[in-house]
Amino acid sequence: MTEETPDTPSLAPFFEAAQNAPMEPSGGLLERIEADALAMMPTPDAPVAVRHRGIFAQVLECVGGWPAVSGLVAATAAGVWIGASPSVLVPDGVAVLLWHEAGVVTSDALEPLSGFDGLLVEG
Repeated sequence: MTEETPDTPSLAPFFEAAQNAPMEPSGGLLERIEADALAMMPTPDAPVAVRHRGIFAQVLECVGGWPAVSGLVAATAAGVWIGASPSVLVPDGVAVLLWHEAGVVTSDALEPLSGFDGLLVEG
């Protein structure tokens, strides 16, 4: 099958003719490609008027939308709740400064190390 016999036609002239032929597509092919490309191109629509949004809508978008705002509201409500009714763990000096329980702020209430100064003495 791979042997060449004298009665087998050679393909060499066909390959040489293909190499020497110009490699340009026909005019009809180019016209059809151009027609298909023009048919697929989007047509420009009428310009749409852009509605300007208010400042609240812009801030809402910058924050992250309604889910983020709901998280901020929950954190604010928790902060107000904790601030309005402090737990037992809040020191007395802070309670006196913020809620004026004693009525008069004394120097003992403003002392940052009240009760701990004995630990600071060396010796």
